[in-house]
Amino acid sequence: MTKPGSDAERVAKHVAKSAARTPFVPQREATFEQLKTDVDFLGTALGDVLREIEGERLFDLVERVRGLTKAIRSSAGDDVNAQRRELDELLSGLELSEAEKLLRAFTVYFQLVNIAEEIHRVRVNRAREAAADSDNPRSETIAAAVKALKDQGWSEAETTAFIEHLDVQLTLTAHPTEVKRYTVRLKLERISACLRTLGERELAPQQGQALVNEIRAEISALWLTREANDERPTVVDEVKSALYYYTRSLFDAVPRLMRDLDEALETYYGPPLVRGSQLPAVVRFRSWIGGDRDGNPFVTPDSTREAYELQAAVALERYLADLDELVQRFSQHEDRVSLSTAFRDDLARLDDRHGASTRFSEEPFRRKLEHMHRLARRERNHDGEYPGGPGGYVDDLLLIETTLDNARGERLARAFVRPARFRASAFGFVLAPLDLREHSTVHEQAIASLLAYAKVHDDYAAADEDERVALLA
Repeated sequence: MTKPGSDAERVAKHVAKSAARTPFVPQREATFEQLKTDVDFLGTALGDVLREIEGERLFDLVERVRGLTKAIRSSAGDDVNAQRRELDELLSGLELSEAEKLLRAFTVYFQLVNIAEEIHRVRVNRAREAAADSDNPRSETIAAAVKALKDQGWSEAETTAFIEHLDVQLTLTAHPTEVKRYTVRLKLERISACLRTLGERELAPQQGQALVNEIRAEISALWLTREANDERPTVVDEVKSALYYYTRSLFDAVPRLMRDLDEALETYYGPPLVRGSQLPAVVRFRSWIGGDRDGNPFVTPDSTREAYELQAAVALERYLADLDELVQRFSQHEDRVSLSTAFRDDLARLDDRHGASTRFSEEPFRRKLEHMHRLARRERNHDGEYPGGPGGYVDDLLLIETTLDNARGERLARAFVRPARFRASAFGFVLAPLDLREHSTVHEQAIASLLAYAKVHDDYAAADEDERVALLA
């Protein structure tokens, strides 16, 4: 992991010094040296942790194996054979406990390397983005795709119509052997956040040292944490594992993607009149987790129902958080905003049906959002349904957005309301529809039972293919 005698603090200071820059000023170049520095720092920190917790014996073993494997990769001929024999003898002589710790050390090491590579990938993309402009957008981006359509002669109407008909549905699947404990993910997340801060901000020495100490502490906790539970993950465990990616990434990724699309259309076709308010979310998600019965006897109607309920709860909790944030932001007094007739009529209907707000009596957007929050809570708590379902919720956000657009509040609409609308458009109230998959023999049995009950065919399962086709045609 590191050479004996190396100093993690020295390497960390080198990280901060070589990568530090004023916040919000993007780097124009991302070098391999930055990645190497990050990997060296994390490897050094891990090596120090191994020495502190397990002692020099394990540290020396890890370094010896690492040295031999590096030598094998760079050697040839008799040297390789000798090094392989030495490595084989070393590994075959290990006690089981030593072998387990050796494997664990390299597992943690490669997890840390993955963090450094992910950060560097972002660093490279940011550098390329900083070097791009409207005439030469970064390749494989939304901007490059929209520019390509414009260069090919597509009109704004044609491009917008094409986007409106896009329907990209990404499917999440479960792989029980790859389930990583939630607590391990959080530790890796925190290490990544600290390393990004070290490389992306200009820090006082005390701040940098505090981050170095935090990284080393997280690595210590990671080393002492079991990577997986002894029990096979249940279907519900798999569902919860997938929900992590929605809450930590996907909920925010969709609005960012749609923001990039909005900005690209404006860059190459000019400011929109109503385009931004009309674009649907072009990416949605589906899931097999909790609905895939094909070969998995543990997926039952009860587990499918629970998966659906867990997903719906996560979606609605996020929308309630969105509404809370919008309430904080939309404090505009009614004397200082121009409200559309549609907005006023809708608010009056809500006040008549549910009672007018006494808390926000002179703040119309907050009054509207308060009603929406109450209705969304009822949906979440199964105390009632949101009027119009998820489509009604999206329409309510769109009403606020268009009201702002028409009242010179487009900046507010774009920054605050539109991301929430795109999120709701993409995830609905179920987060991701569950694809119900079943083994073909079960379908065959069900069809045979139905046909027999209806006295259409006594034994559909025994019929040959031609007879089945003729019967079902």
